Amino acid sequence: MNTPDCINEFYIKYRQMIDENLNNADTHKDKIIYILYFLDKYENLKAQEVEDLTKNSSKYFKDVICKYIVSRNQLHKLSLNKTLEIGETIPDQIVRLILLEHENNNKDIVDKYIYGHRIAMSAENLLGRLLEAYIADKIEPYGWIWCSGQIIFATDFIKCNDAGQWFCLQVKNANNSENSSSSQIRKEFKRRGYPDVPIKAWFRSVAQWKLDSLKKRICQNIGMEKVKTEILKEKIIEYKLNSNDFSKLETWLNVAKLFDIQIDQPHFDSRVKKIQQDIYDHLTIKNLNDLRKKILEKCLGDSVNFSTAKTWMEIAKFFDLNELIKNPERDTNWGKLTEFLIEVDKKCVPELSEEGFKEYVSALYRKKNL
Repeated sequence: MNTPDCINEFYIKYRQMIDENLNNADTHKDKIIYILYFLDKYENLKAQEVEDLTKNSSKYFKDVICKYIVSRNQLHKLSLNKTLEIGETIPDQIVRLILLEHENNNKDIVDKYIYGHRIAMSAENLLGRLLEAYIADKIEPYGWIWCSGQIIFATDFIKCNDAGQWFCLQVKNANNSENSSSSQIRKEFKRRGYPDVPIKAWFRSVAQWKLDSLKKRICQNIGMEKVKTEILKEKIIEYKLNSNDFSKLETWLNVAKLFDIQIDQPHFDSRVKKIQQDIYDHLTIKNLNDLRKKILEKCLGDSVNFSTAKTWMEIAKFFDLNELIKNPERDTNWGKLTEFLIEVDKKCVPELSEEGFKEYVSALYRKKNL
């Protein structure tokens, strides 16, 4: 990246102290200088994790650089904490009591539950680091800098554009993380004296399981681009009867079979009309719309209501999409991040996606296991 004159001047001024504290981190030198300059320019945005030392002193530089390097190096530590350590959350004893009551006092099963929860929480903590690392891998070539090590308040990435304008980006894994919205963080930036520093708070995934998400995934799995209830109804009928063309004899014979209706052999020229009337009489209905309702009830249960979660759960089961219910995946928000990055720099068009993130994580573990 082309380093602005103001940053070059900052480095020249503090070169000796910065260089002596790099500790073989020369590959990150330019990024570290950008971060140190940002903290010099916006000193009230220093994170509380940074020690309260004299600004731009040797000890101050050492603290910031050390936090940055240690955090970067943790990327290669993919292990999970399997034992409880001092400072971590202790499982609640009343939770343990409740679990024991539900599991007939089986301590082995309860211990597995509690251990599993601990491992899952450790994995979530690791996920946060991997998410930042993946994004850094994709956007640092465009001039963004990963501020690893909790150095800048509410900020994981910074960028200075060609006009000298700084931008901040906060990254969280989910919308239920302990983070503030962009508007709340902007208010805090303003309170600290920096109303003109843009900050974007972005989250990767929607933690809550929403009905719209299930609808969308079901429709995508059966070849529908959008959720359209009327088209879905026809898909269900076609799937059950191998046809939704009610001008065909085969369709009516399949309807009769579905409802276990015995059909007399009609004359050839009137067979469809005769079977249709026999079925209507048997089901006490009057028309094709009534029949469609009956077929849907037969497939999905008596209380079919496409505005309820229950019906959509039944639809998933009907199409043998049980995995969407047993192990639902979160909706993700990568498009919003890409939009923001392009707003900041139209030349910054990184390939960010959920599939890309999965492959990035898998590749790290493959490399670890070599």
